[in-house]
Amino acid sequence: MNIEAILSTVCMVIVMIGCAERLNHSNEADGHCAKWGYSITGGGALGCALEWWLARGADWHMDTVLAIGLALVALASLRAPIRQWLAAHGYDRRARPREVGDVHIGDRFGQIK
Repeated sequence: MNIEAILSTVCMVIVMIGCAERLNHSNEADGHCAKWGYSITGGGALGCALEWWLARGADWHMDTVLAIGLALVALASLRAPIRQWLAAHGYDRRARPREVGDVHIGDRFGQIK
């Protein structure tokens, strides 16, 4: 038996369980980036675990899928500092005018809710 394969499989199973638990306890406050990140990370971990035992020399590139999922999770956790940095440098998403496009649409069609 390959010790590295066994250790990697055990670690990837732990990652899959952690991602599944995190997705089970997600709520509306969690963004799409975090939800997609945990889903892709769990799938990448499953693929990495299976790659050791089933690939037979073929490269499935599941480590890239795992890295993409981890990057999405990292971006989700860095969302607040990134927004603070952007606001400090003159970009504030909330400061934009709410009406984009036809500013007189409320006059013609009434109040849109």
